[in-house]
Amino acid sequence: MDGKSLGTVTSNTNTSDNGTSDVNSSDSSNSSYSRSFGPYLPGLHTFVGTKNVDGHQLKTTLISSDDTITINNGISNDNAQSLLSGVFQNNVDDEDESFVDGQNNTGYKQLVKMFDGFQDDDGIRSYNAKVNVNSVTPISDKKFKVNYQVKFTFDNQNNDDDDNSTKKIQVFKYTGTIVKTNDQNSNNGLKIKDLGHAKKVSESNEHED
Repeated sequence: MDGKSLGTVTSNTNTSDNGTSDVNSSDSSNSSYSRSFGPYLPGLHTFVGTKNVDGHQLKTTLISSDDTITINNGISNDNAQSLLSGVFQNNVDDEDESFVDGQNNTGYKQLVKMFDGFQDDDGIRSYNAKVNVNSVTPISDKKFKVNYQVKFTFDNQNNDDDDNSTKKIQVFKYTGTIVKTNDQNSNNGLKIKDLGHAKKVSESNEHED
């Protein structure tokens, strides 16, 4: 803080200003790390945290004042969710700039093919996809792993009966990759490098008359 070392954090064990946690996690990929500091006098303070991830030294700077906190790097769950929600929709054809390599990105091609298939299916009356980001983890200073789920809801017509339909709900989980780029034209420079492979979590049907 303000150039003064406060200590280290080695696990998610609660600690105070006067000690460091003493339990190391055996699986750092699934661990959370926390430590309490303060209280401090109100005013402007700068906190710097560093962490080694797969040989990359990451640094996060947090600047606090009396009423605001600003972090200079990292991607929030909300930012990742906004980016992913923008491409999981039927007009994904217009969202190629959200992907690294644009229309040549494998994930972009997969989504275009998927949503085109939904539209061409006469048995699907309507559909929507809702994205929920569970976590964002730094891989390097400009690359982040994103764990998220997508809930697809379909209103499917039953046979030739226009008044009879079934609502199908499918939930898939993904682990994708988002990167920071110098292109600030959209999404504050964030782009999707890899959507990840879909793994079905659940499926249910609801008959509607």
